Amino acid sequence: VSVAQAALERGISVLAIDSDKQKLDKIRTGETYLNEPGSAEELSFALRQGTLELSDKIERAAEGEILFIGV
Repeated sequence: VSVAQAALERGISVLAIDSDKQKLDKIRTGETYLNEPGSAEELSFALRQGTLELSDKIERAAEGEILFIGV
């Protein structure tokens, strides 16, 4: 997520994919598991602006130009 946030701060659109639908739903509602100040607000803003898109469909990874895989 921190790489995604850095990209968003630079105006790069991000498609975040996770198999955990509950985690994605929490991010959509402004919650985050990160302990970084302001991260929930930044993610919420990016969702509203359309620069952050969330999906649970792994096949969407083919849409990306650069892929980061986190475990």
